[in-house]
Amino acid sequence: MTRATTRDIDEMGFNIQVWDYMNWALGDRNLGFDRRLHWMGEPVNVTTFKNADKPLSEVLDEARTIAADNDMRVWVAVQHVTGMNIPGSLVLIPPETWTRLSQLDANRELDGIHFIQPAVGNGLGVVSLYQFALLMNHLQPLGPDESKED
Repeated sequence: MTRATTRDIDEMGFNIQVWDYMNWALGDRNLGFDRRLHWMGEPVNVTTFKNADKPLSEVLDEARTIAADNDMRVWVAVQHVTGMNIPGSLVLIPPETWTRLSQLDANRELDGIHFIQPAVGNGLGVVSLYQFALLMNHLQPLGPDESKED
């Protein structure tokens, strides 16, 4: 058995912070490591990366492989940005995911999402985690619905 490295602990901590934010943003305490995030009925695989020293192609390949292992056609990679809070983390949306989301988007909600950078090599979309949460929440306000609180 191997001991967890500081890097592994940092990665796990970032993953937990991302899912805590998504749980809060979407008002769903059941999101998390089991990747039960859905959009328009389609499961969305979210892979997090705290340490950004990997080349972008490796980050995307790893996220694509994890999604394939989970039989998910829609996937994104969330990458930490040094000096930014969790909602400022970058969500990398590959062209095949954007195409799939567009096919599911009968209400044209994707039109409300604006990329931080229009495209980064090969049509990769980049949005903040905040913007991604808005998309997953169908552009409705984020956070728990206070009217439903006990």
